[in-house]
Amino acid sequence: MAKEILRSRPFTWSPNARIPIDLSFLEAALSKYRSPVLESIVLRAYGTIVTSGAVTWENFDQCAAVCSNFLWRDKRGERINLTGREIRIAAQMEQGARFVDPSDQLGTTTNTAFELNLPITFHPQRSRRRADFRPGVAEMVSGEVIWTAAPTNPITASTIINGLTLELHAVVTDEVVREAASRMCWLGVNAPLAEDYYMIDGAARYAFMYAYNSGSDLTSLATYTEVDSTTLDLVDVPRSALQQQYQLETMSLDATNDEVTRNRVIPLIWPNLDQKTTGLRDINKLHVRLQGALPTGGRIVYCTITDRDPTMTAVSLGLPPAEAAATVKRVPTPKGSKATGTVPLSVTRKLPIRVG
Repeated sequence: MAKEILRSRPFTWSPNARIPIDLSFLEAALSKYRSPVLESIVLRAYGTIVTSGAVTWENFDQCAAVCSNFLWRDKRGERINLTGREIRIAAQMEQGARFVDPSDQLGTTTNTAFELNLPITFHPQRSRRRADFRPGVAEMVSGEVIWTAAPTNPITASTIINGLTLELHAVVTDEVVREAASRMCWLGVNAPLAEDYYMIDGAARYAFMYAYNSGSDLTSLATYTEVDSTTLDLVDVPRSALQQQYQLETMSLDATNDEVTRNRVIPLIWPNLDQKTTGLRDINKLHVRLQGALPTGGRIVYCTITDRDPTMTAVSLGLPPAEAAATVKRVPTPKGSKATGTVPLSVTRKLPIRVG
């Protein structure tokens, strides 16, 4: 099975830069391979930096400096909309101790080497069969990707004086057998209220809450002792119990840097080794109630499986859109592969699908 790493042309970091990524670097894979898919993408920043103020940049500060927002929109809508810090926490959720945090960057007034790689994986070690979530390269090429850099002063008392080089790397695999994967999305929204309903509109793989107060740190949420959710059937559930269950089921977490373990992230739903798409809870609006509003900068981040775009499904299967609906297709289920006509449409739109 062919695999290669492709990279975009380089871009220069500048304060608040909104960079539309030229995705033409992926087009060669469309002509070279029968069924090219994305295993992962990596936001990479490298070069030398000079900062004002002898302030140590912890890993979450580096993520914020490199990326204040990463957006991928496909034909159906937003596929990824996360901050740099959220990408890092999501990588911890997906990869546990396999995700290696960057080393702290000491503030310096002289040129210092800098490198940061922020991964977004479409091939998680948890809740997968084979290639369930790997989108076709055509799905990304047909959409748009916008990478927004941080302001001049991403953390208090430290300013990036000179720029960095930014690149988007893509790990591409040729699946050979054409398959339209599940449409996995990562989205983050503000969470300013003690109780609210958040539009999820999909099968939820995980969801978590955190708060960041600019100039300090991810805020400790240890004082939030209980969580309620009518959607998740949680009534006065201790946050510590959710934390412990997360630790038991994820198993390979990084005990030093994992933000759930450090009481800086409240886990609501999390992926585990036995998680399957057909067993995920389909959620329209996610209800969450805490004892009080999250501190300034409160956010909720969720990963969901949503309905595919019919046009892109046809493209991924190599079929003309007019023929796609009439072609016999199959989906994987816990009881083996089944024809799409024997499975509810609401399910087939979320499961991987292939001709057969």
